[in-house]
Amino acid sequence: MFRPTKRTVSDEGKQFKPQTVVTFYLHGQLETGKVVKQLQNAAIVEIKETTNNDEVIFQTQGNTVVSYQDLHKKS
Repeated sequence: MFRPTKRTVSDEGKQFKPQTVVTFYLHGQLETGKVVKQLQNAAIVEIKETTNNDEVIFQTQGNTVVSYQDLHKKS
């Protein structure tokens, strides 16, 4: 039986460690969130709940996958 090879995080993703606060666009709206888990070319992000994004939180259950190219560290 094969064991899956461990995939490493791409160079773009190394700056987005878990718990890093990030911004990204989702459905044309600027959202803020926190990286929960790093994948090879993307990260699972927990979306910060606000009064303006109740529907997005409901649809995504508060988490979404975002490409590292679309993430920006919040300053």
